[in-house]
Amino acid sequence: MEPAVVGRYAKFHDEVSESPAETDPQQELQEKSKNKNIGSHMITIDTTGPKVSALSPPATAPKVRRMEYDWIRTLLLFEVFFQHSNCIFVTSVFCVSFGGKAQYEIFGLAYFDYYMGMWPMELMFLVAGCSSWYSLKSRSPFLYVKERLLRLGVPLLFGLFVLNPITVYFRLLWAEENIFSSFWAYYLQYFTHYDSCFIGTDNGFMIGHLWFILYLVGYSIISLPFFIWVRKQSSSWISKPWVTFGIAPAVMGLAACADHCPKNSLYFFCYFVYGYLIVQFADIQTLVNKYAWTLFVGGLMLRFPVTQFRIDLFANGEVYEIVYWLMGGYVACLTALGALGLGRRYLTTTNNKFIQWASDMGYPCYVIHYLYITIWAYLITQVWSDFGFQNMYAVWIINLSLLLTSLFLTYEFILKPIKPLRFLVGMHLHDPAKPSDKKPIEAVKPKPLPEDEKKQQPEGKAVESLKIIPS
Repeated sequence: MEPAVVGRYAKFHDEVSESPAETDPQQELQEKSKNKNIGSHMITIDTTGPKVSALSPPATAPKVRRMEYDWIRTLLLFEVFFQHSNCIFVTSVFCVSFGGKAQYEIFGLAYFDYYMGMWPMELMFLVAGCSSWYSLKSRSPFLYVKERLLRLGVPLLFGLFVLNPITVYFRLLWAEENIFSSFWAYYLQYFTHYDSCFIGTDNGFMIGHLWFILYLVGYSIISLPFFIWVRKQSSSWISKPWVTFGIAPAVMGLAACADHCPKNSLYFFCYFVYGYLIVQFADIQTLVNKYAWTLFVGGLMLRFPVTQFRIDLFANGEVYEIVYWLMGGYVACLTALGALGLGRRYLTTTNNKFIQWASDMGYPCYVIHYLYITIWAYLITQVWSDFGFQNMYAVWIINLSLLLTSLFLTYEFILKPIKPLRFLVGMHLHDPAKPSDKKPIEAVKPKPLPEDEKKQQPEGKAVESLKIIPS
């Protein structure tokens, strides 16, 4: 029989069964060392009801969640929203969502695109690998794969077959290249046209921003046997400083050279696996935490010469492009490790309501945000061409404000209350902010003694007595 769940633990009963509890390996070691000081006996209360341990908490007591991962993911998602909303104002080839056909350039946004081109998504995959360690700890491999397919696979299919066709259609309207009589006429041929990278430049099938989700699905399944094997290993060399700050970044740089593409699958797979290893071998995380500021600030400073080198490559025909990917991959790894260490040092607050709300909102908004970007790009460009707006900075601010407002309203009033939509965008079917429909488990009350037995109780002897039971 399961122990009774009462008091402040009762409200966590349903949540724990739905979402994995994340604990820190270092915290577990501290708890084990504390338990050694308790002794070899446990005090229990002997009542007429079942015996309940006075030292052990309820079985469903909530465990600590890695809040720094929620903070990092949320901050990176806001950066992605900002960067993607700039596409209609940047002629950079990085803005493939609009085919690099922006007619209006805002000073500084193109350089920002280049500067942020390497390390934010690297950090995102690094955090995804860290989270996989905790997810596998609280699930069997089968449940782990099932959870990944439901939380990642379903939104991926919904985006590919519903959201992305609408996105590409509005992009055609924005670029004045629409040759179809209606959206449905376009949809029928959407899956018959595609380019080599599936980014929609051929006015057909597009993966677009969903590449991140597609990679996570594949990485989670491919790396599962290795993850299961490495949990049983104890390595002394992989946690050395020369590996963490030398070999690991060099491997990332070599992986970046394997495919000169911002969406290099091998490159990001290395980050995903290394994130898992960082949690598995706690000494790596200790090193990263210790030198977090040096890694992060140093990485950001090194990004400036690397970015300028990248800009010069485009001007000179990209003769030394392999050098850029090698340097960029190395610097990106140092920057991502530094950001992860800073998160572990400063972003572990657990009672912040904003981050709890933003972390729930982030993933579904990521799934739908590209659609809103193209819709607002089409509408805004129509308005400023009709009314002759000259201040492009004002238009840029309006565009970003409309995107964030649309995402907020859609999440709060459409996705959040409607369960089928929650499922399609990867949200939990039960809203953690609302009370569960299930009744809380009540404590088992001891049976009262009959009147005859009460009279037979000797005076001065309590009904409840303490016994020492060997553990």
